[in-house]
Amino acid sequence: MDFKLDYLIDLLGDYDAIHDMMRLFIHQVPEDIAMLESGIEREDIEAVRIYSHKIKSSLAMFQVEALRVLMEKIEHLSRNKGSMLEISELYEQTRPLVENVQNEMQEYLSTHC
Repeated sequence: MDFKLDYLIDLLGDYDAIHDMMRLFIHQVPEDIAMLESGIEREDIEAVRIYSHKIKSSLAMFQVEALRVLMEKIEHLSRNKGSMLEISELYEQTRPLVENVQNEMQEYLSTHC
């Protein structure tokens, strides 16, 4: 499992609330990823910064470290007006990882709810 619930269990202690947050993640992250991709395509560095930060924060809650680190790198590059080529290359690495996390969360929810 690429995600962990330890932080949210400590924070909330309520599995129903955690499951709701997982559903929100599954629903919201594809929209945020689409906005990030659009920002990259348009070379809109501010949109890249905003959406990479938002996605990074969501990933941190679920302790998805490998993916969080990639988003953090994208965010750092966008804050420092880094290379859009480098940002795009990092973004391409995130796509299969995001899909994997979403699939794992959906599978978890289908067996635990």
